[in-house]
Amino acid sequence: MSSGPSDNRIVIPAIHDWHLEKVLQDLGVLANVREGLAACEGCGKKVTLENLSAIRLGPNHTILFVCDGNDCLATVWTKGA
Repeated sequence: MSSGPSDNRIVIPAIHDWHLEKVLQDLGVLANVREGLAACEGCGKKVTLENLSAIRLGPNHTILFVCDGNDCLATVWTKGA
């Protein structure tokens, strides 16, 4: 058996700032981010293009956002591990 990621994980490579809007558009969430409808999974703060730290695939293939808050990235990844 493989010791790699489980079947329910999808690896997304790092995204440069130059391509962020295109990636969010392709995922169908750019309007939500621009309109202030995206919230950080760690702290609930509004996520914007300026403070977006990470995105990940959540339950039922939803897109989860993480802001650039000090503990948010660690909190969300630990919670979802």
